[in-house]
Amino acid sequence: PIEQRVVDNDHPWLGLSAFTEATKSFFYGREREIRDIFLRVREQPLTVLFGQSGLGKTSLLGAGLIPKLRVEGYRPCLLRLDFEVGSLPLIEQLFVAFKAILLQSPPQAIERMQCPPAHTLWEAFHHVPSRPADLGKAPPVIIFDQFEEIFTLATSRERQVEAEELFRQLADLIENRPPQAMQERLLSDRGLAREYDLGPSPVHVVITLREDFLSNLEAWKKVMPALMRNRMALHLLDGPRALEAVVRPGQRDGRGLISDAVGSSIVRFVAKCSTDTPLPEIAAVPPLLSLLCDELNDARLKAGAPTITTAQVDEQSADILRNFYTRAFK
Repeated sequence: PIEQRVVDNDHPWLGLSAFTEATKSFFYGREREIRDIFLRVREQPLTVLFGQSGLGKTSLLGAGLIPKLRVEGYRPCLLRLDFEVGSLPLIEQLFVAFKAILLQSPPQAIERMQCPPAHTLWEAFHHVPSRPADLGKAPPVIIFDQFEEIFTLATSRERQVEAEELFRQLADLIENRPPQAMQERLLSDRGLAREYDLGPSPVHVVITLREDFLSNLEAWKKVMPALMRNRMALHLLDGPRALEAVVRPGQRDGRGLISDAVGSSIVRFVAKCSTDTPLPEIAAVPPLLSLLCDELNDARLKAGAPTITTAQVDEQSADILRNFYTRAFK
């Protein structure tokens, strides 16, 4: 079994682990991005979040966007597609996630649901008798994390066909475009149209991927024009917000594991700035802050010291990063 990481007031930094809903109270420095991506999701059927590897996209989703969506009455579902041999077809994985979201409705909202097999995503969410009555009041939000894996791991011909089908069905859902076969059925059976809500789907979709795979995604822009309408880039933290990410986890509930002065030293060290550089002048801090803080805190605990000190930062920081790089290469 994998050892579970301890995250509490004595261990408030997560190193290179991603933040989740369970650790959201230790997540700082991204309030601006949380608000931005929430407003985008609220206003648009599709939001594309992209950025360089290691910037914290998964953390922004798990500890930022998802808790915010829940507070605002949405039903978020974080989904990372499974490409292992023997896993479900990609579109079926999405149907499983959608079904789990629908069943979050209270019993009175789903007791009259009819559940004929839906052949496409568009049918699943537009067929009025087979969706819960409160769907519009509590809209689902499907969040694809690390979506670049569909370009790197769907290598077999079978998986490539599944990926193409997933894109086509997502495009129909997001663009509110009944599939061709459905359009023909609606034309031939006028009464069938009364069973379907032809207005915009209540479902919102978030696609998150590494910036270097953005062009792969854009290959589908003719089928899914929404890919180009609402995109958000995640950037490195600046100096003041990096300081917040460093010190606030160690100051929760009145704890004083780290001072602002020590935190400023850490930010300047990671940003490779001189000791007298004002933090507002630091435009970008590499994503090693949490790793360095976690290692410094581990050394503090082993030494039985009450706080992380400036001397500790000066003496140990370079060795910590050097040892990390050595372990990573090994």
